[in-house]
Amino acid sequence: MTSRTSAGTTLAISAGRPATFDAAGFGALTKTLIGEITNVDGDLGRVYNLVTHNPLATRATVKKKGSYNSGSLNLTLAIDEDDAGQIIAEAALKSDADYTFELTLQDGAKRYFMALVMSFPTTVGTVDDITTGTINLEITANDDGDDFVKVAAP
Repeated sequence: MTSRTSAGTTLAISAGRPATFDAAGFGALTKTLIGEITNVDGDLGRVYNLVTHNPLATRATVKKKGSYNSGSLNLTLAIDEDDAGQIIAEAALKSDADYTFELTLQDGAKRYFMALVMSFPTTVGTVDDITTGTINLEITANDDGDDFVKVAAP
């Protein structure tokens, strides 16, 4: 595998839930691209909390995995009131439901995941700025505890 840039990466959203938490289940859904994204920041994937225990007798720190967080993504984008993907993200902000997302990388590899849309504020800026928004996605694990489904590039 070779390294690549992030140019060409897209993110699509769907209000539908996959029938199965696998490539076929996610692939069967109709998804809508979220337009004008300029940055995808954050972590997609499980991060465990460290749990420690210090027995007096040994003085050693015993380390274990505790609870985990499935990650979060922050999307920066130019506001486009007519963009269908941004309109769905606005609706998701007002919902307590998980929405489905498809992140497609430059080489065509995909990451499918479920997430809650936690925020979508607008920043106006100055006369020389584009009006932007930031969407915060909190990734949720499915019932089997899977964070996302990875599909290799075609």
